[in-house]
Amino acid sequence: MRLAVLTCLALLAAGCVSAPSEVDGASAAPRDAALPAPQLFEWSGHIVESALEGPTHVRPTEDVLWPLFQEGILFSIDEAPQALEVSLSWDGPGELMIMLHSHKEHGTNAYVEHVSPMDDVNPKCIRVPTEDIVAGVWQVMIHSRGARDTTFTLGISLAGGAGHIVEDDRHGHWLQDGSFEVEEHDVLPCAGAA
Repeated sequence: MRLAVLTCLALLAAGCVSAPSEVDGASAAPRDAALPAPQLFEWSGHIVESALEGPTHVRPTEDVLWPLFQEGILFSIDEAPQALEVSLSWDGPGELMIMLHSHKEHGTNAYVEHVSPMDDVNPKCIRVPTEDIVAGVWQVMIHSRGARDTTFTLGISLAGGAGHIVEDDRHGHWLQDGSFEVEEHDVLPCAGAA
């Protein structure tokens, strides 16, 4: 672990961190005209090395590594949209996947999960089925294999509703919240509706 932290600190000096940003606008795909104009929230992170990924998804190690190694955020859906799509693109080697956790009660590790395949298809996008979209805080993250010094961008697109990137908290799980109880749900291909 000490070697991983030292490696991360060295990469910090090299300028490996991208700041979150929020952008209004349409996704690149053609949009479903029956839905409201989408809001797009973009956030960029950085993978130092896939083999070191585990601690970046668990608190409090995520907090320590955050200046160098970011793999996810919290996104608050304040009002449920009619459509929710999450896209991912990256610069660098490796296979990546999108992973969403929702319906998570504070103090637990029980949640609904939506994922894309882990592969080298870049960019990629998933759409959450309408019946699964709920207001609340969602963990929006990536997982990777074979990535090294790779920068990525997540795009969260809402058609209708309201949401925002949570700036003052991290996405990682607290181990004291108990064992993981994952309910896997299917995803749909993006339609450019959100």
